[in-house]
Amino acid sequence: MSPCASRSLMTRRPGITLLELLIAVILGVVILLGIGQVDVTRIYIGNQVRRNSVPQTEASIAATHLLKTLEQADRVFLAAPDSIQIRVPQGGPAVNLDDAASYRWVQYRYDSGSQEILYFDPVSPCTVAQRFGDCRSTTQSPACFTSLTVQYQDESSTPPGGDPSGQNLAPPEDNNMLEMTVQWTDQQTNVAQQFVSQMTMRAGAYTNLSTGLSPAGAAFDPPNPC
Repeated sequence: MSPCASRSLMTRRPGITLLELLIAVILGVVILLGIGQVDVTRIYIGNQVRRNSVPQTEASIAATHLLKTLEQADRVFLAAPDSIQIRVPQGGPAVNLDDAASYRWVQYRYDSGSQEILYFDPVSPCTVAQRFGDCRSTTQSPACFTSLTVQYQDESSTPPGGDPSGQNLAPPEDNNMLEMTVQWTDQQTNVAQQFVSQMTMRAGAYTNLSTGLSPAGAAFDPPNPC
C-alpha cells in the first residue's frame, strides 16, 4: 500500500469562534436587561395604582354613603362648601310629620385637622358616627384628603315660579342636584387627584317653594352645624 493511501484525510470540524461567543453573550445580556426593565416598570405601575386606589376607594365609599342618605332625605342644607346637613324623616306610616322629633339631621363635613370626611349622626349633639379617609394609617398609601366641595348643579331649565335661592345656592343652580368633589395629593409625585360624583335628592323638587314633607320653621330648621 502506498504512503499516500495510508494517510488519513484531515477534515475541518465546525465550531464556535470567539467572536460568535461574544456576540451571543452580548445578546443574552441585552435580553435579560429588557426583561428586568419590564419587571421594574410593572412594579412601578402597580405601586402607582395602589397609591391612588386607596384614597379613590375611600372617596367612593363617602359618595355612596352620602347618596344613600339622600335617598332617604326630604331636605338638604348646604352649611358651607365643605359641609352639608341632611334631614331624614323617622318612623313609619303613622308618624306625625308636623313633629320635629319625627326628623333626624345628619351632617357630612371635611375636617382639615385629620384630613378626613366626618359623618355626624345626629348633628345635635355632634356625634361622629363614621370617618371617611385613612390619613392616620401607617401604610405607604394613606388616604389623606385635601378638600371636600359640595355644590349645587344647574341641570334643568327654570321651574315655574322662578329659581330657588338660599345659602350657597346661586340661581340657576338646582336645589336638588348636588356635586361632590374630593381631592387629595399623591404623596410621591405631588400630583393633585380628585374624585367627582353627582347625585340627586329624589324627595326634593327643583322649586323656589319650601321642599320636604313638612315646611321649614323654627322647629324644623337645621341645628347649628358641627
